[in-house]
Amino acid sequence: TNGDTVIEADEAVTVTLNSTDNGTLSLTENVGTSSFTDDDVAGFTIVEEGGATATSESGTTDTFTVVLDGQPTSDVVFDIVSGDTGEGTVDLDQLIFTNGNWDTPQTITVSGENDFIIDGPQTYNITVSINDAASNDAFDVLAEQTVSVENSDDDIAGFTIVESAGNTATSEAGTTDSFTVVLNRQPPVNDVILDIASGDNGEGTVDLTQLTFTTADWDTPQEVTVTGVDDATVDGPQTYNITVSVNGGSAASYLLVPSQTVSVVNADDDSASVTLSNESGNEDDGAITVSATLDNAVDGGFTVQVSTLDGTATIADSDYTLINALTLTFIGNAGEVQTFDVTPIADALIEGDETLSVSMGNLSGTSLSVDISDTATVIINNDDSCLATTSPVTNGLDTEFCVAVLSDFNQNLNDYVDTTPPANTNLRWSTSSDINDDTFYLGTNVVNQAGTYYGFFYDLLNDCTSPSSVTVTLVVNEEPNAGNTNAISVCNTTEGGGNTIIDLDDRITNEDSGVWTLTSAQTGSSITINANNIINFDGQPLGNYVFTYTTDTAQLPCVDQSVDLTITVIDCSLPCNAGNTAPQLSGTDTTIEFCDQVNADLNDYLASTTAPSGTVLIWSTSNDPTVTGAHLIGGEVVEPGTYYGFFYDETNNCASPLLPITLVRNFTPTIDSTTGDVSCGPSILTLTATASVTDDSTISYTWYDAPTGGNIVETSDTFTTNTLSETTSYYVTASANGCETERVEVVATINDTPNAGTPSNTVACNVAGNGGPNTIDLDTTLTGADPGTWTVITDPSNGALVIGTENIVDFVGLPAGDYVFEYTTTAEAPCTGTTVQVTIAVSDCIVDTDGDGLTDGEEATLGTSPTNPDTDGDGLTDGEEVLVEDDPSTEAVPENATDPLDACDPFLTPDCNPMDIDLGITKTVLDNRSKLIGDEVTFEITVTNNDLTRVLDIIVSDVLSASFNYGSHQASLGEYDVETGEWSIPEMTAEDAEATLTITVTIADLNDLENTATLLSSFPADATVTDNNSETVTVNAERSQCEDPGTICNIFSPNSDGYNDTLTLVGHELYPNNTFEVFDRYGNSVFQMNGYDSSWDGTGKNGQLPKGTYFYILDLNGDGTDVIKGWIQIVRNN
Repeated sequence: TNGDTVIEADEAVTVTLNSTDNGTLSLTENVGTSSFTDDDVAGFTIVEEGGATATSESGTTDTFTVVLDGQPTSDVVFDIVSGDTGEGTVDLDQLIFTNGNWDTPQTITVSGENDFIIDGPQTYNITVSINDAASNDAFDVLAEQTVSVENSDDDIAGFTIVESAGNTATSEAGTTDSFTVVLNRQPPVNDVILDIASGDNGEGTVDLTQLTFTTADWDTPQEVTVTGVDDATVDGPQTYNITVSVNGGSAASYLLVPSQTVSVVNADDDSASVTLSNESGNEDDGAITVSATLDNAVDGGFTVQVSTLDGTATIADSDYTLINALTLTFIGNAGEVQTFDVTPIADALIEGDETLSVSMGNLSGTSLSVDISDTATVIINNDDSCLATTSPVTNGLDTEFCVAVLSDFNQNLNDYVDTTPPANTNLRWSTSSDINDDTFYLGTNVVNQAGTYYGFFYDLLNDCTSPSSVTVTLVVNEEPNAGNTNAISVCNTTEGGGNTIIDLDDRITNEDSGVWTLTSAQTGSSITINANNIINFDGQPLGNYVFTYTTDTAQLPCVDQSVDLTITVIDCSLPCNAGNTAPQLSGTDTTIEFCDQVNADLNDYLASTTAPSGTVLIWSTSNDPTVTGAHLIGGEVVEPGTYYGFFYDETNNCASPLLPITLVRNFTPTIDSTTGDVSCGPSILTLTATASVTDDSTISYTWYDAPTGGNIVETSDTFTTNTLSETTSYYVTASANGCETERVEVVATINDTPNAGTPSNTVACNVAGNGGPNTIDLDTTLTGADPGTWTVITDPSNGALVIGTENIVDFVGLPAGDYVFEYTTTAEAPCTGTTVQVTIAVSDCIVDTDGDGLTDGEEATLGTSPTNPDTDGDGLTDGEEVLVEDDPSTEAVPENATDPLDACDPFLTPDCNPMDIDLGITKTVLDNRSKLIGDEVTFEITVTNNDLTRVLDIIVSDVLSASFNYGSHQASLGEYDVETGEWSIPEMTAEDAEATLTITVTIADLNDLENTATLLSSFPADATVTDNNSETVTVNAERSQCEDPGTICNIFSPNSDGYNDTLTLVGHELYPNNTFEVFDRYGNSVFQMNGYDSSWDGTGKNGQLPKGTYFYILDLNGDGTDVIKGWIQIVRNN
């Protein structure tokens, strides 16, 4: 037989032999039997992939195959069952093998199942068994088979912490936050206990110190609440940890789980501020100590800089010594006090008590918030008084003077006072006893006229005087002039016609009132001077008679003066042609003085050099004319002495009376030296001069205030000036006996006290490209400084810093820190240089010192303060204004970018004290042609924002008079109130170049009607440029010439502008039967209409008629009963 693989029962076989039709053998039918024994065995085979089957809780799978060992005659069904579906599952729960696929292996995929139990690798079985009911019976007896599977555990012991809102934060105000804890996996047995501990109970505490998780609630989160703890220290937000750790009594599977921490930030609610004490002190008592007090503790301490700011006390006026960024260091203890000194500069000026302020800035050394906004006021009490504390005393010097000529008088009033003026005062004189009235003060102490003068010590700085004054009354009288006499000779007898009569008054000239007396006469004479001062010498002895003329008008201290007249009585019988009179003097003085050398022509002193006939004019050194050896040749002399002039009759050896002239040689002094004086700032200076003269005469000095002319200011060798505020030149001369030197300049020099200017600290960046300046021009940190030089005081670079040309410093690459530079002015002696210091804070400019959101470098570029978060003080930080990012520390919220240097941007309020702006008001009349009563007029008012800046609360007045009836209005901005006539514009922005208002009215009156628009108010105010704040327009209103019905309005302008485009017949509807015809000037009909209805627009047969004059005939009733003729004017282009 042939074998097969079919599982079947043994089979019996019967064989029957029959005859065949095609056989040749015919057999008798015969039946035989036999059987087949089945040798196939039922079974199945399982093959595991890789020899074993494994899964995991993470979901990994494995497979095995099942195949029948023999071919069934009918289906064989296997049941596939996982012994633990919590550990693993199969993808098929049955396999069916048929007679056809019995030998094809079928695959079972086993998938690992996850759980949350920490149970390690778990072994479970997949059972493969015959489903008896559904399978071939031959397979029913087969035993089930199992596939052992290991499901590896992916559960790891742990716990998860979830912070509310993603983080945990508390505050010292007691606010709380929470987090939850939950186990990641179920413990197989026993509880898991977690310990909860705060790492800093001084910052925060927890409400639970343990959490217990059981196998039942292991996956239920438990909440822990953290509460902030208050302290009294400004320490900023403090970070502390809450530690969650596994307690040792927990399930073993959790014992090795590491601890976790929750980082908590505890917000600080403490504030600290430094306050400055207001102080005062006397100007002359030295430094005034100011205290800076820290109220609460600040963790780690800090530094702050203090600076003084001018008030009524100013650096420019040298009222105090500038403090510029003086650093105070605080350890950070509550109640800590640091002190510094404000030093007044003592002066002598009486002034009111002056103030200055002290502010703080440049908080550094901490990131914590410390309020350093406080300022202090320092009062410098004036303790100065008038420097003129004593009064002058007179010395009794004579005050009465007799002078030859009043105009030559001058006297130094200072000569009457020997008292030394108090320091920084000088002796002044006034013509008024009220020495506080400076209108009577003399400009000089040298006077040239009599009068009463009041001397006092004067303090120019304080414009005050000594307690009292001295009185000096000068009495000046002019010395009487006895005149000049002219000698004469007279006869002692009349015989021969001689003259014996002499009138004494005829022999004297230029005399003041006086009397004659006989001083010298010849023996035996008897001279009588009659009442008319006439003398008869008849019979008198020959010789010289001397008469003296004495004035009688002298006033003390002057005394009467005398002059002698010599009359020579001669014998007239002797011949002599010289005459009886001496040569006539041309002047008034016979004594002539010269300076340094005599060089004179004596003839120049005579009224006439003409001698009587037979005589010559002779000058002699002898008073005896007959001593011819003393006669001079001519009148030129170069030596001092007395010379006698006379007419000489050589033939008769006789002479006229003598004219003596005396020439005196004086010497001009030489100014040997002068000494000027110099001061730093306003001062009283002393100038001196020294002179000598050849003949040791008394030398006098005169000081003038000008090189020529001017005033005499002093008459001694030493001149003490009044208080001078600028360099002044004076001019001195020395004189003796009327010989005066040229004026020599002596300079009183006032050097200006050098001003070091006002410094401004700034910042710089040591890294290029970080937004701030890398170089600083030191000169730009000063304002109002005189020339000077810069030096380095504090150099964190240890010498690497270089002050470049033009005082520019490059900080790139230099260490960060505060660099201090000192500026010292150049000074002329006796002035000394003044100094100020400037601090430049150098950093990488990423630092945001004031916490306003802008780096110091960015602030340096912007010009804002890196130490003041709100530079312009408008309530928004600099960062808010530039970055448009809200800072919770301010109440205001930025809406758009604004100017951090403009206190009025964005909050335009009176507090920001804005500058005046300029708005322009213009007003026009739209279509301003002549109007009729009842016509419409449209006014257009324009407000122009000339400064293109923000302006609030603009009020423009445009009140309509009774001549206009309001119709309508339209405003591009704001609202117009018809009742008040006010146009209110709440705001014009910088983008609003202008706003317009149109008002339409109808005319209700005649003639020229005015309407005015005026700017009433705005904020900021428009108070500087005001000539454009108002404008008036005029509308000309006329009465219509065509008001009555049946009247032709004879002027019209058919130009399609909607105004007066047709020829109007007033009340045409009242005349329906009218006829109307128009003619040109040539009589041609250009228009005709029956029942004219005011519709003609100037069109003729060939189109528009040209402009010009036309004529019409109007028959109102159409029957010839009421015919009107007239002219029409067509106006074009109007």
